[in-house]
Amino acid sequence: MRLRLTLLFVAGILLRIALLPAQGYKGDVTTFEDWMLALGSHGPRQLYADISGATFPRVDYAPGYFFLLWPLAALYVHVIAPWQPERGILILIFVKAIPILADLVLAAAVYRMALAAGSRTEALLACALALLAPTFWLVSAYWGQADSVAVAFLALAGADALAERSISPWLWLAAAVLVKPQPLAFAPVLLTWQLRRHGFERSLFWAALGVTSLAYVVALPFAPSARPDVTLGWLVERYLFGYDKYPWDTASAWNVYAIAGPMYASDARQVFGLSLHAWGFLLSIGMVVAVCVHLWRTLADTDATGRARSLLLAGTVALAAPYMLATRMHERYLLSALALASVVATFAPRLRLPIGGLIAVFAICCAFVMAGFFGGHHHPWTLTVVHLLAAVNVLLYAALAGAFFFGGLTPGRAPGRLRH
Repeated sequence: MRLRLTLLFVAGILLRIALLPAQGYKGDVTTFEDWMLALGSHGPRQLYADISGATFPRVDYAPGYFFLLWPLAALYVHVIAPWQPERGILILIFVKAIPILADLVLAAAVYRMALAAGSRTEALLACALALLAPTFWLVSAYWGQADSVAVAFLALAGADALAERSISPWLWLAAAVLVKPQPLAFAPVLLTWQLRRHGFERSLFWAALGVTSLAYVVALPFAPSARPDVTLGWLVERYLFGYDKYPWDTASAWNVYAIAGPMYASDARQVFGLSLHAWGFLLSIGMVVAVCVHLWRTLADTDATGRARSLLLAGTVALAAPYMLATRMHERYLLSALALASVVATFAPRLRLPIGGLIAVFAICCAFVMAGFFGGHHHPWTLTVVHLLAAVNVLLYAALAGAFFFGGLTPGRAPGRLRH
């Protein structure tokens, strides 16, 4: 088993090395290169400042990824750039290094989660999906995006939660949210898990203090002031700025809003007296709350394996809810849910079809975005494909959610014992 696991990691590493020269989504890669050069040249505090005459795009990401990129940016700017001023393969390596390393961390965490929910063989299969399925390397090694970093931290939170740790899952989850906000949907699920398993313990207070401290430490080098209230307030503003930058029904996400009509339409449109934005918020929050209520019931009498499987499926459904039901979603925002879904697929054969379908549609969606929608996002052929596959995506999610709520996940029955 150890040899097979090692070979899997070697194959995953070689695959990502082969993809390093790929430009991926050129616009994003160029922006990340600009940000890295700015971070290395101007320092972290100036990265978010409105510098007159600045040559790099305004930053609309939270500082978690840049906190990790900072040492690499300084190394590149002060050591590499002087003897290779033109952009080439080396700057691509520096930009993609952290997402690729995150993929390896993700695979290890996925293996741990799958081991808690099933057998070593199932854990090996889950690890293989994380390392070799296009779901992850397409975003990290090919695209060059930072989503894999947030997903890796999220997976570590899930693995530590299944190991019955009280504080570290929250710290890992906070690290994930400091990179990308999408993993925040897992927080109510994690809270439900801990309250149901251990009740209201003092560790929750220490976890909250740890999360606040971590947020302050990560934001401090970038914020305009060292005062905790100013620094944390500035951090919240970063999320609001990034969220308000895309006031559309769907920003390339193939969800309920992509089933009909054009993409990139205003989410201020009224439906039954509420804007699409408000409907999306209410629907996604409602789904997450429903997941937590059902998880609370499911955890009552199941054994350790059943509890682990319930948590993983609940996390998958909750993490996918904003992508499917909320507005302003990008195509990559389903990645967090697919990380946990990769584990669920190994122990629930009945769910392999919807999970496999979600993975396939995700890959096609990312390919369409990187290819410029093959003629533009308003092209009739593009809209035909988008409408069709968005409907398929929503139906697949409905099947997954239905299996959680109605597919035999009642107290005393583990998800892996579904009839199939």
